[in-house]
Amino acid sequence: MIYIYVLHILAAAFGFRRLMFCLKFMQQDNYYNKRLMRFALKKLQLVDTHVFIPILASAIGFYFAPNILWMALPAAALIVQTAIEKNPKKASIKPLNMTARAKRIFYTAFVLWLAALPVSQNLFYLAALVLLCPIFLMLANFILIPVEKLINQRYINEAKAKLKKFAPLTIGITGSFGKTSLKNILHHILNSYSSSFATKRSINTIMGIVRVIREEMNAAPKYFVAEMGIGDRGQMPELTRFINPQYGIITAVGAAHLVNFKKIETVAREKFRLSKWVHKNDGKTILSAANIAPEFIEKYKSPNDIIFTGQEISDIRQTIDGLTFALKYDGKKYEIFAPVYGIHQAQNIALAFMMARIIGVSADAIITALKTLKQTEHRLELRTEGAMTILDDSFNSNVSGFLSALETGAAIRGRGRFILITPGMVELGGMHAEQHRTVGEKANALCDIIIAVNPDRIKDFTDQIAADKLVRAESLKHAREWLAANGRAGDVVLYENDLPDVYIEKIRI
Repeated sequence: MIYIYVLHILAAAFGFRRLMFCLKFMQQDNYYNKRLMRFALKKLQLVDTHVFIPILASAIGFYFAPNILWMALPAAALIVQTAIEKNPKKASIKPLNMTARAKRIFYTAFVLWLAALPVSQNLFYLAALVLLCPIFLMLANFILIPVEKLINQRYINEAKAKLKKFAPLTIGITGSFGKTSLKNILHHILNSYSSSFATKRSINTIMGIVRVIREEMNAAPKYFVAEMGIGDRGQMPELTRFINPQYGIITAVGAAHLVNFKKIETVAREKFRLSKWVHKNDGKTILSAANIAPEFIEKYKSPNDIIFTGQEISDIRQTIDGLTFALKYDGKKYEIFAPVYGIHQAQNIALAFMMARIIGVSADAIITALKTLKQTEHRLELRTEGAMTILDDSFNSNVSGFLSALETGAAIRGRGRFILITPGMVELGGMHAEQHRTVGEKANALCDIIIAVNPDRIKDFTDQIAADKLVRAESLKHAREWLAANGRAGDVVLYENDLPDVYIEKIRI
């Protein structure tokens, strides 16, 4: 019997480490059970074969030839795997952050795991527990739904009260891409003119916005620029009710989160809920028709919406000093300069210009403010590493931004090589192959070297690359090692996307 107790203790230690490891992936997918299940089922990535197979083999052996020695193999496997398990709070591209919610889920799951162990004297049962480890996190997450709702509602009410007290003019920004850059540009303009508050970084979910308001909106701003991100159906109404935007901008309708939305038409319908809300507030929403299909505009637009076609922009020039272009608006032509990078930023600047004019900022004030605009962090952010020029576009990627980044890198290159480092794009659903072929063809035409990170995931991309240009890297670490060993003075290096572990980590368990 002592062997069973020892095995239970070892299984408890293993469960503690393994549950925390799986929690990292649940957190990276915003605690959605169905997404963790999808990730776990994809090639059985969270099945711990190093432990499951020895326990299963011992169970079979014990069944046919009962002997206490069969307990030694599972015990050894549990000890070894627990000892070598990666710490998810450290050894990750995006480490686990043990927030209050993460702790609640983890410790609830661990209690459930411990409760299941006393009946695991049967080795087949123990093997099943190891196999189903992620289920305990999902069950804990489900059990805690009422608790999370109560906690979240309290925080939402506090943030609502603060917004009601300060009563800023609120501009909501949504779209499949371009939200964060546009938000930062508009916030910079408005803050140069008066007082503006904006959601920080790429925070755009309701609870993220709630936290920023509660913790950082400490004085009444004249303007509040809110980035509104949705990853599934039904999320936009909750955001609009909370933020209550008087004005809006829809940057694009594309393939982002298509795995969840299934159809681009669904993306369009959900994004345009912002326009409908703003219309109820008798405000105006700018629609970027350059990145929204005409049929969606025709079907979902509201009477007060303003259409930006993209034709208002001309004479775009990207240099090492920044971006210059001409903008036609309200019958006048303006020369715009901003010290930023990315030809696509001309559209973001134009949209910010238009919105600022709509809410009363003078054109001269806008043009002056743009001259001191800072590049958004990790979105075609230019820096130097030694004698190489780095274009850091690592935050995320979509086909439009990818193509623009390639054009920008080609525009600023000197006599050195143009090197691309990318793991590709994600959440494209049925458009994964098509869009990776598109960017692959462009990369092959413009780049001298393409380093594909985890290339097996983006075969449609790598198939477009000439063999003498393609470098295969198992991870971003290996890509950086190649660059350190082979980079030259004068090279321009574009980092296009840097995916979290949930998308690219090869699970070896």
